[in-house]
Amino acid sequence: LRGGAEGIPKEIPNKPTKYRLFVANLPQGLNDAGLYEAFMPFGTIEEAKVLRDIETGQSRRMAYVSFKKMTEMDEALDEMHQSTVCAKAPGSSGPP
Repeated sequence: LRGGAEGIPKEIPNKPTKYRLFVANLPQGLNDAGLYEAFMPFGTIEEAKVLRDIETGQSRRMAYVSFKKMTEMDEALDEMHQSTVCAKAPGSSGPP
């Protein structure tokens, strides 16, 4: 991409491609760490981010999970599609 307007870079630097999944209908209590833990069996996670309401900080019950490799993302999609992710209570080490 090239630009010429003031304040817009003339070239956007190459960034590594992220293989990102959009996840919806998450439990209200799930945080970034719980999301990471749920998807970690499928490969190297570069980012796991629960989307939050900007005013209240409450979960919007949606998230993005970015993987290092496309094959890892594909495996997570195949295995997790239509499954349920449970949120653990803060400080809990066992199942919810």
